[in-house]
Amino acid sequence: MIKAVFLDAIKTIFAPYPNEVGLYKNVIQKITGKELSEDEIAPILAKAMAETEKLDSVIGNSIQQWEHYPAKIAELIGCAPSECKTVGDKLRFETWGNPDNYRLYPDIIPALKILKEKGIYVACVSNEDGWLSSFFDQFEIESYFKFILTSMEVGIEKPNPKIFLEALSRTDFIPEEVLFVGDSVVSDYRGAEAVGMKPLLIDRDDKNKDNNIVKVSDLRKITEYL
Repeated sequence: MIKAVFLDAIKTIFAPYPNEVGLYKNVIQKITGKELSEDEIAPILAKAMAETEKLDSVIGNSIQQWEHYPAKIAELIGCAPSECKTVGDKLRFETWGNPDNYRLYPDIIPALKILKEKGIYVACVSNEDGWLSSFFDQFEIESYFKFILTSMEVGIEKPNPKIFLEALSRTDFIPEEVLFVGDSVVSDYRGAEAVGMKPLLIDRDDKNKDNNIVKVSDLRKITEYL
């Protein structure tokens, strides 16, 4: 029986605005002056993320992975090697740390209300920096969450089992009593599955075609998996 739901944050609760590629398009132009189309940016983001997810998640300082991702984007859009870290740092904040560049997905508040009515324990576990709490404050949803755990706080990133176990240690639940919901197959779904939690992929655009993956397109359907 599911007694708790752990949610990822970015692209699970908080939606990049106007969309992920559009956000990067606007931020890249703002920071670098480069005017790239969304068709040019989309494969760059995919390549940078694929390389980032291959990195060893046991890296001592969690944020190193998420420094790699924007720095790789800076490299791929043609920034000089000497500029990649500086541009990457600016990209990282604007695209991952600035809540003004995000909106709540429309299914989030209804889903949180459903979970609250059912007495389900809700927490957030995210590969994020310390600025994540500002998102919960800005969108006024912190009252729905028992705690918010970031990889920066733990020093380990999903899919490393230690971050899932750290979250679990803050509760009285066993892994089988926790449903973990996130948008990443690697970081969220497989990571949670490996420690015995019940994984659920949030796939609002129906991009994942793996029939072995349990997924929903709308978080209000979470009741079917409790």
